[in-house]
Amino acid sequence: MKGFVRTPVPEVLVIKGDQWAQQWIALRELKPSATFTWYQHQNKSAREWLLPLLSAMTDGHCSFCDSVPLEGQSNEPIEHFRPKSTFPNLAYDWGNLYYCCEKCQSTKQEVWSEELLAPFAHRDYLENHASAR
Repeated sequence: MKGFVRTPVPEVLVIKGDQWAQQWIALRELKPSATFTWYQHQNKSAREWLLPLLSAMTDGHCSFCDSVPLEGQSNEPIEHFRPKSTFPNLAYDWGNLYYCCEKCQSTKQEVWSEELLAPFAHRDYLENHASAR
Protein backbone atom coordinates (compact mmCIF):
# COMPACT_ATOMS: atom_id res chain seq x y z
CA MET A 1 0.00 0.00 0.00
CA LYS A 2 1.33 3.44 -0.92
CA GLY A 3 1.93 5.48 2.16
CA PHE A 4 -0.18 8.56 2.69
CA VAL A 5 -1.27 10.90 5.44
CA ARG A 6 -4.97 10.77 6.15
CA THR A 7 -6.53 14.21 6.14
CA PRO A 8 -8.92 15.36 8.87
CA VAL A 9 -12.48 14.02 8.72
CA PRO A 10 -14.32 15.84 5.92
CA GLU A 11 -17.04 18.22 7.02
CA VAL A 12 -19.75 16.19 5.28
CA LEU A 13 -18.89 13.20 7.50
CA VAL A 14 -18.72 15.38 10.59
CA ILE A 15 -22.23 16.60 9.78
CA LYS A 16 -23.82 13.42 8.40
CA GLY A 17 -21.52 10.44 9.08
CA ASP A 18 -23.12 9.22 12.31
CA GLN A 19 -26.63 9.67 10.94
CA TRP A 20 -25.78 7.77 7.76
CA ALA A 21 -24.11 4.96 9.72
CA GLN A 22 -27.20 4.62 11.92
CA GLN A 23 -29.44 4.55 8.82
CA TRP A 24 -27.29 1.79 7.31
CA ILE A 25 -27.34 -0.21 10.57
CA ALA A 26 -31.13 0.12 10.80
CA LEU A 27 -31.56 -0.93 7.18
CA ARG A 28 -29.30 -3.98 7.65
CA GLU A 29 -31.24 -5.00 10.77
CA LEU A 30 -34.52 -4.67 8.88
CA LYS A 31 -33.23 -6.34 5.73
CA PRO A 32 -29.89 -8.20 6.12
CA SER A 33 -29.58 -8.60 2.34
CA ALA A 34 -29.90 -4.84 1.74
CA THR A 35 -27.58 -3.39 -0.88
CA PHE A 36 -25.36 -0.52 0.20
CA THR A 37 -25.89 2.83 -1.49
CA TRP A 38 -24.22 6.10 -0.65
CA TYR A 39 -26.59 8.49 1.13
CA GLN A 40 -27.11 12.04 -0.15
CA HIS A 41 -26.30 15.49 1.22
CA GLN A 42 -27.04 18.70 -0.69
CA ASN A 43 -27.89 16.76 -3.86
CA LYS A 44 -24.53 14.93 -3.88
CA SER A 45 -23.88 11.37 -2.80
CA ALA A 46 -21.38 10.75 -0.03
CA ARG A 47 -19.26 9.06 -2.71
CA GLU A 48 -19.19 12.29 -4.73
CA TRP A 49 -18.08 14.22 -1.65
CA LEU A 50 -15.42 11.71 -0.58
CA LEU A 51 -13.89 10.35 -3.80
CA PRO A 52 -11.88 13.48 -4.71
CA LEU A 53 -10.54 13.73 -1.15
CA LEU A 54 -9.49 10.08 -1.05
CA SER A 55 -7.90 10.33 -4.49
CA ALA A 56 -5.95 13.45 -3.47
CA MET A 57 -4.57 11.68 -0.37
CA THR A 58 -2.96 8.98 -2.52
CA ASP A 59 -2.07 11.18 -5.49
CA GLY A 60 -4.52 9.16 -7.57
CA HIS A 61 -2.90 5.82 -6.74
CA CYS A 62 -4.81 2.76 -5.60
CA SER A 63 -4.38 2.52 -1.82
CA PHE A 64 -3.59 -1.20 -2.08
CA CYS A 65 -1.69 -2.04 -5.29
CA ASP A 66 -0.37 1.49 -6.03
CA SER A 67 -1.61 1.44 -9.64
CA VAL A 68 -2.13 4.81 -11.29
CA PRO A 69 -3.96 6.57 -12.84
CA LEU A 70 -7.42 5.58 -11.72
CA GLU A 71 -9.20 8.71 -12.92
CA GLY A 72 -11.39 8.15 -15.93
CA GLN A 73 -12.03 4.49 -15.19
CA SER A 74 -15.67 3.50 -15.40
CA ASN A 75 -15.70 3.04 -11.65
CA GLU A 76 -13.29 4.51 -9.14
CA PRO A 77 -14.28 2.50 -6.09
CA ILE A 78 -14.13 3.60 -2.52
CA GLU A 79 -13.09 0.57 -0.53
CA HIS A 80 -14.42 -0.09 2.95
CA PHE A 81 -11.37 -1.77 4.48
CA ARG A 82 -13.41 -3.31 7.27
CA PRO A 83 -16.39 -4.71 5.36
CA LYS A 84 -19.55 -2.68 5.77
CA SER A 85 -21.54 -5.92 5.95
CA THR A 86 -19.62 -7.00 9.05
CA PHE A 87 -18.94 -3.53 10.46
CA PRO A 88 -22.00 -1.47 9.46
CA ASN A 89 -21.08 1.17 12.05
CA LEU A 90 -17.91 1.89 10.01
CA ALA A 91 -19.65 2.31 6.65
CA TYR A 92 -19.13 6.09 6.83
CA ASP A 93 -16.05 6.14 9.05
CA TRP A 94 -13.31 8.24 7.42
CA GLY A 95 -10.56 5.94 8.71
CA ASN A 96 -12.21 2.94 7.04
CA LEU A 97 -12.47 4.43 3.53
CA TYR A 98 -9.75 4.03 0.89
CA TYR A 99 -9.26 5.00 -2.74
CA CYS A 100 -9.10 1.75 -4.67
CA CYS A 101 -8.87 0.39 -8.21
CA GLU A 102 -11.53 -1.90 -9.64
CA LYS A 103 -9.17 -4.88 -9.65
CA CYS A 104 -8.39 -4.62 -5.93
CA GLN A 105 -12.05 -4.03 -5.12
CA SER A 106 -13.22 -7.03 -7.15
CA THR A 107 -10.54 -9.39 -5.81
CA LYS A 108 -10.84 -8.40 -2.17
CA GLN A 109 -11.18 -11.12 0.38
CA GLU A 110 -13.46 -11.23 3.36
CA VAL A 111 -10.36 -11.98 5.43
CA TRP A 112 -8.64 -8.78 6.44
CA SER A 113 -5.96 -7.83 8.87
CA GLU A 114 -5.18 -4.59 10.67
CA GLU A 115 -1.50 -5.05 9.74
CA LEU A 116 -2.43 -4.43 6.09
CA LEU A 117 -3.05 -0.82 7.06
CA ALA A 118 0.47 -0.38 8.45
CA PRO A 119 2.57 -3.34 7.31
CA PHE A 120 5.90 -1.60 7.93
CA ALA A 121 4.91 -0.46 11.41
CA HIS A 122 3.82 -4.01 12.18
CA ARG A 123 7.11 -5.43 10.82
CA ASP A 124 9.15 -2.89 12.81
CA TYR A 125 7.17 -3.74 15.93
CA LEU A 126 7.84 -7.45 15.46
CA GLU A 127 11.55 -6.90 14.77
CA ASN A 128 11.98 -4.65 17.82
CA HIS A 129 10.14 -7.01 20.12
CA ALA A 130 11.73 -10.21 18.76
CA SER A 131 15.16 -9.04 19.93
CA ALA A 132 13.80 -8.45 23.43
CA ARG A 133 12.86 -12.12 23.86
